[in-house]
Amino acid sequence: MTSSVTPNPGNAVTLWVGFIVMCVGMFMAILDIQVVATALPTIQAAIGVAPDQMSWVQTAYLVAEVIAIPLTGFLTRALTMRWLFVIAISVFSLASLGCALSNDFETLIFWRVIQGFSGGTLLPGVFSAVFLLFPQNRQGIATTIAGVLAVLAPTVGPIVGGWITQTYSWHWLFLINLAPGMICAALAVWLLPRERADPASVRRLDFVSLILMAVALAALEIALKEAPQRGWAMWRTHSLRWQLLRGVLMVSCSLLAFECLQRMPVAEFTATVMLTPLLLTVLARFAMKEKVSPLRWLMVLGGLAGALLVIRPGARVDAGVAWLALAVVLTYAVFQAVTSHMTRTEEPACMQLYTGWVGLAISSALALNAWVTPHAWQQWALLLLVGMAATVGQYLLIVAFSKAPASWVSPFLYSGVGFSTLMGWWLFGHIPDAMAFVGMGLVVLCGLGASRLQRPP
Repeated sequence: MTSSVTPNPGNAVTLWVGFIVMCVGMFMAILDIQVVATALPTIQAAIGVAPDQMSWVQTAYLVAEVIAIPLTGFLTRALTMRWLFVIAISVFSLASLGCALSNDFETLIFWRVIQGFSGGTLLPGVFSAVFLLFPQNRQGIATTIAGVLAVLAPTVGPIVGGWITQTYSWHWLFLINLAPGMICAALAVWLLPRERADPASVRRLDFVSLILMAVALAALEIALKEAPQRGWAMWRTHSLRWQLLRGVLMVSCSLLAFECLQRMPVAEFTATVMLTPLLLTVLARFAMKEKVSPLRWLMVLGGLAGALLVIRPGARVDAGVAWLALAVVLTYAVFQAVTSHMTRTEEPACMQLYTGWVGLAISSALALNAWVTPHAWQQWALLLLVGMAATVGQYLLIVAFSKAPASWVSPFLYSGVGFSTLMGWWLFGHIPDAMAFVGMGLVVLCGLGASRLQRPP
């Protein structure tokens, strides 16, 4: 974490008192969680917040605290243990004042986030001080002192919180942090050992990994905090086999699509993928035993002819890539059919969750020998954008299938041809030739026609 301070027998008392000051700061941060929890109904009535929102007063603090804890080692190196504690306890005290002066819910949440982040460094800071300040034969005593105070805070917290709320007001739950916080900051400047800071370490920090870690920890904390109130329904599935199949299909389709897009223009690829709704008609006839009229079969053949115009010999697509694109169509059609079937019994969030897990497991295994770390922040931004767009798009597609038949949803997918043509022109300067445009139009018209014929009268 940082180089340890060599103990000096002459300043042993000073070190112990400084350590006790740090323990008091840690005690305040832990105590704050408990005293506020007891007064949530009072705070709710005072600022007029809906009951289901009040849990965010605690969740905001805990999320910020969880993010701050793993950063404590880095901050100790950059600022030194002494100044990290002084800054953290000072910000914690000022944030407590901000909480006490809050008159609305948004302001209170803002100050709770700051309070939680600053308080999150105090707990690991104290236990790291055990090993930085004391020799090995004194570390057991120091650990015991810190451990007792860490356990005592949540024990007395409800009693203290209830007494303060009934005797004074909820504002004093935060105001009680001001005086001891400022005193601890002043004493720490004098008592804790002086070390050399390393501000240059900030430049070596992997900010992309930091952001990803913060998002992951925040998501985990929110999920664990909200699940007991909202139920664990999103974790329950009626058919694990269907969930696994959908995840495998999603990964397979994505890998095939990535391979195609490396050697095939975006617009032509999207137009080929638009054969998917037509292929669903074939699956409906032979897999689901649905009746298909002759006109719908004509639409299927017309769509196939349009796709052949897009990926015809002599176009900008070679034969191997064309077959690969058709494999994407087949995989995606089965994926949509499975999705439509599963929406009858599964919740959209549950389907998205399991698909994400399966995708993470398979892609992580495949990336072990192929992963290349992007160095430019623009590449990271594009990766995040692709991931977020795919996640949101797939979730909305699941919701759409759960609320309407596939034949009603499919026509909206054809708008992707127009968007992909514009994006291909804007980003890559590619404009499809006249024959490809004819093929795209034929695919879209036949798809819309087939969907129209499938709708009930």
